[in-house]
Order: sequence, then structure tokens, then C-alpha cells
Amino acid sequence: EKQINELLALLTNPTKFPQARVEGEQNVWMIKPAGKSRGRKIQLFNTLHEIHEHIATASVEFLPSEPKDDDVEDMGPDSQLETWVVQRYVESPLTPHGRKMDIRQWVVVTNWEPLTVWFYRDCYVRFCAEDYDLKDISNLYQHLSNNSIAAKSDAFEEDAIGELNMWTWQQLADYIITETGEDLFNGPIAKAMRSIVISSLLSVQGVVKPRKNSFEVYGYDFLLDENYGVWLLEVNSSPCLEHSTAITAELCKNMMEDLVKVAGRVEGLRHRGDPIPFRTHACITNLLLKGEPICIHPVEAKKPHKQHHSHSQNTDHSERAGKMISVAHALTLAPK
Repeated sequence: EKQINELLALLTNPTKFPQARVEGEQNVWMIKPAGKSRGRKIQLFNTLHEIHEHIATASVEFLPSEPKDDDVEDMGPDSQLETWVVQRYVESPLTPHGRKMDIRQWVVVTNWEPLTVWFYRDCYVRFCAEDYDLKDISNLYQHLSNNSIAAKSDAFEEDAIGELNMWTWQQLADYIITETGEDLFNGPIAKAMRSIVISSLLSVQGVVKPRKNSFEVYGYDFLLDENYGVWLLEVNSSPCLEHSTAITAELCKNMMEDLVKVAGRVEGLRHRGDPIPFRTHACITNLLLKGEPICIHPVEAKKPHKQHHSHSQNTDHSERAGKMISVAHALTLAPK
């Protein structure tokens, strides 16, 4: 018994096994194609046999036309294998009013060297169309909160939460305060989301080719577990900006306006030869972290540079720029 308790204590140690607390008992895994959007072809399984079987029968995409089943083995020159993402399913998510939900957060990268990230202050919450039930993993309306999937459920409008199964972040923050008595969303949850954004972008900074005078918007999807822990589900390029509800209609419009102002300020974009004018907004953005450019070709470096992180009030980025919060963060890579 002592050995069992020691083993359980080890497995539930958040430092050694950070995902142990969300694994649950059903061994559920999510399978999704890497190159698809809007929740297409996502499935849930809890046996390795089912995962192998699903990938074997669904991993071949044929271009330009889809062949019949008896043609699967005859892969011609216009066919290609599909890449799949297999990730552990969070079996104990936060379920306000019995529904699973996730958070869509916009992030803008205006520079990769040094890495410059803008975190939009307003995010929104998407709910599944039907009540969460882990015993039924075949019903995706209970497990996928993507609006494109949820809208196909018969219960999407009849039993909707909030604005067509959507909340503002303020509504989620108020719900958490009601449940816990603490403002966790504007505290540890928001802090964890920003930390995850920085870490995820740093992980690919070395493989992204820097391109000046450009920017890209990403849609980060976060999940909260039943203990209000924050988990990254996926990062979407070209995130949906459809005005599907009154919430997204307002947020998308405001974000796009702030995006143009941020891009114009940071990258020096011009309109008829003149800088794009900025309107005054309520919040001031601060450059939270400042780092040195990455040494892409360390062999050519004349001398090593020490890794440097400093907190500063950067005058170029602390202008009023809507609800974009600027975070510049970079690491210096040089030979030892």
C-alpha cells in the first residue's frame, strides 16, 4: 500500500507529470488532420486499435478528385498522405452550465527577429451545442465547441447558452468569480495564456523565415480544466473572423481596426505616402520584454552574445494602440 501511494504521488506530481491531472480514466484521445479547419475530420477514440484503423482508412487525400474505396491501394502521382495530430483529450474540462467550452484568443506577430507579439485584450468563449458527457465520445456536439460544428446540432439555437453558445470574456470572468469568489480570469488564467503564447512562438522562432513589413494573425484556442488550469488546444493560422454572433461582429470589427493601427505603427506601413493616423484608445500598451535578435547563422557571429531579458517602457510601442498588448521576446543563439 505504501508503494502504491508513493507511485500515485509521483504520477500526480505537477512538476514531473504536468498532464496527469487531466488524463482521467477513459483514455480518450483526439485525432485531427493537421491541415484542416472548422473542425473537419476530428474524431475521439479510446483504444489504440481504433486510432490505427481510423488513420489507415482516412489518412490518404487524393488530388484532384476522391477515388472510390477500392482505389485506396492504388495511389497515383496526384495523391498524398495526410498528416495527423494525436493529442490527449482533457477529460475533466470546466463545464459552465454543463457545457464544455474553449477560449478563442487573437495574437498578432509583427516581427520574428526579434520576436514581437501582440496579445489582444478581448477574447471570447465558445460552447458546445449539447451537454458534456464523456461516456458518449461519438457525439461531437458534446465535445467540439467549434462554431462550424456546433451550428449543425438541432439544439444549437433551441438550447443555446448566451449569444448562440458564445460568451464574452467578461461573462466567463464573472462566472468564475461567482463559483470561486476570486477573479481568476484576470489573474492566473490570463497570465498563463500569455506565457503559453510566448513559449509556443519561441518554439518555432528558429524555423520561421523573418520577413519585414508583414504581420500575421493567429487564433489560439485555450481550454480550462475543472481546476481552472489553462491548456493550449491548437494554434490556427487565418482564424475565422465571421460575424456569426453579435459578440464576434463587434469583436472582429474592433480587432481589425486595432490590427491596422498596430501594423502601421510597428512596420511603418504607408497610406498615400503618409503614416496611417492613429485614433486615441483607452489603454496604453507596454513593451513587457525586450530581447536581442536571434543569431540565425552562429558560425558567422563575431563574438557570443549573452541572453538578455529586460523590463522596459519602450516609447515606440507604448503609444495608444487599441487593445493590443505588445510583448517582444527573443533569445540570442550563439556558439559557446
